[in-house]
Amino acid sequence: MRRDRHDVVSRGFPFTSATERPQIRATADDGHHHADAIRPDVPCHLTDPMTLHLAAHFFRPSTSANHRVYRDDCGMTATSDRGSAVTAGMSRQEARLTTEHHVEPAPDPTSSTLAFFGSELRLRREAAGLSQTELARLVHCAPSLLSKIESAKRVPKEDMAELCDCALGTDGFFGRLWPVMIRNAYPAWFRPFVDLEQQAVAIRSFEMQFVPGLLQTEEYARAILAGGRPDSVKLEELVVARMHRQRVLSRDDPPRLWVILDETAIRRRIGGAAVMRAQLARLLEAAQIPRIVVQVVPFDVRNHPVLTGAFWTFSFDEGPDVVHMDSFYEGQLRAEPEVVAATHHAYDLLRALALSPEASADLIASAIKDLSP
Repeated sequence: MRRDRHDVVSRGFPFTSATERPQIRATADDGHHHADAIRPDVPCHLTDPMTLHLAAHFFRPSTSANHRVYRDDCGMTATSDRGSAVTAGMSRQEARLTTEHHVEPAPDPTSSTLAFFGSELRLRREAAGLSQTELARLVHCAPSLLSKIESAKRVPKEDMAELCDCALGTDGFFGRLWPVMIRNAYPAWFRPFVDLEQQAVAIRSFEMQFVPGLLQTEEYARAILAGGRPDSVKLEELVVARMHRQRVLSRDDPPRLWVILDETAIRRRIGGAAVMRAQLARLLEAAQIPRIVVQVVPFDVRNHPVLTGAFWTFSFDEGPDVVHMDSFYEGQLRAEPEVVAATHHAYDLLRALALSPEASADLIASAIKDLSP
């Protein structure tokens, strides 16, 4: 059952109910799990302190200069590609995981949901008697990536979380924790926006500077989010969270989406020419979807009613519309009838001033040609 959107506007921290999970796949789409980046601005913290009292574990490297050995707590060993076979039979106290790559320290599980995820994964892997190498094989990723996930330095993809449940017999624990981790990647003020986005039956967006998040490519999103100069882990978390939002457009009952862009948004070379070409191509693909409309307000229009910023409106099956207005530090949600009415009027004017969807597609295609080497 969805939380009433009025709770979203008044309280600002709703928690949407869990949805049915897809079947666990044996491999990721490309046979591997890549965690490409995480987020900049607001630190993410778990809200339930009872779940945060966890023991931290550290691993020590092998002393051999010729190879590194992955050792588990059951006496089983396996060498890296550079090493030769090593006999089994070490004691539990001696058997610690060592790797060719730099050994990552255990994170403080109380620091974030990402750190809690990594700590729990490490604890439950060790309880199952698996080395990082063995679990990495089962979830189809490199041991170095698994080490970084356990150390809260990379964000796992959702199918990897589900595969961890399958491999460790954790009854869906990591699959349920994954959306909580992603939701906490958003700044607190932005979480109500995401909830409204998931509940809306129609979404209208106007953007002055860039393509809206629901239609961004991963590399374009990374380039935008990197503008705040976050560290790599925080950037990765935000990128994964932004891509996760786009699932709303591929569900069985997607909302209708109407996007109006100032021409600035298709001309500014965010991320460079190659990234921008791919982004504009994605925009053209989206414009072919019957439930999505894309229009561009060209430079020829010298003045329009929303030169001061971007805004979104959300419409629902029942109840009034809600407006989200962007600003430099954080956006704000407004549901007052006069604000909603003024926003609708401004959007109607923008639609009248913008090029038709067909002419807008031609302008986007022209912008792609201008980016050609």
